[in-house]
Amino acid sequence: AGKPVRHGAEEHRWFGHVETAGLATPVVAGAWMPCVRVIPFEGHFVAADLATHRDPDQVFSPMFEQVYTARRLEVAPSNEVLELGVGSGVLSLAAAAAGAQVTAVDLHERALAFAAFNRDLNDLTDRIDLRRGSLFEPIEDGRRFDLMLTNPPFEPGPPGAEHYHHSAGGPDGLDVVRAILRDAPSHLAPDGRLDMVTWSPGSADRSRLEALLREAFPAHGLEIDVLEVWPIEEHLARFRRAAGYEAWRTDLSDAGLTHLHFLFAQVVPATKPSIERRCPTTEIQACHAVVDGWIRPARQRSSGSGIGRSFVRHQSRRGSSAWWSGRSG
Repeated sequence: AGKPVRHGAEEHRWFGHVETAGLATPVVAGAWMPCVRVIPFEGHFVAADLATHRDPDQVFSPMFEQVYTARRLEVAPSNEVLELGVGSGVLSLAAAAAGAQVTAVDLHERALAFAAFNRDLNDLTDRIDLRRGSLFEPIEDGRRFDLMLTNPPFEPGPPGAEHYHHSAGGPDGLDVVRAILRDAPSHLAPDGRLDMVTWSPGSADRSRLEALLREAFPAHGLEIDVLEVWPIEEHLARFRRAAGYEAWRTDLSDAGLTHLHFLFAQVVPATKPSIERRCPTTEIQACHAVVDGWIRPARQRSSGSGIGRSFVRHQSRRGSSAWWSGRSG
């Protein structure tokens, strides 16, 4: 929330998106009350929801994984880029600012309204084509891209449990990842790349994602940045009040899924199949420092507020389940 503001004539074109996305609420004639956070992101400004917006259609604020992915982007001005699950549009902004032509897809109207606002705010209207639909559904048959970007919903949850659209990844967190990888090969250019930042369940030393990527792209190289690994029980406990919790927890245990891996994965052209894993500590620390610069003021403003403490507790989507558990009481 903030103080009421009035928009000028030059800002008028944005306010159709503003109202649709719930970026601001009209309070008196010509005045609007802001109800989103706006973050400086790699030379752009990005609007997204406050943590106080707890409906399932919450548009997630840029966090660590978006900073890391944006900094790892390799895109040329002539590239055709596809982003699946555009959310606030932050990764599409980064690709378009580098000169690429971006097609960005999301299933949810509110996310597309945020993305449209952020695209126009950053003067990238001509470089980002927003489409509504499920993954590749709105993409023409046979169309191929030089780069695919995705930060899909990736949090495991009990079947039927209420969760944010941006995080609900199915029982093992990989439902959307599997759907992407089923069709991605037919839309990737011969020398194209796929960049994905996601969680994946697995054992202590290996994630399930690697096998899924290899199955989808048997002749490509895989480059895996391991950003964090932690016991899966830390996440599962947040759903302990949900219906079906015990059966879901047992199924994951029986499948040998003991840990969650936070990964940035690239599928790259290669002369023969290969895999490279690394733990880029310096880059990880630098990205966390960026995010800490955003959330420190939020922490100061929210002292004494339970919502504020929940929001600043983590610097990545790993914290979003804490908001969900607050929803469940």
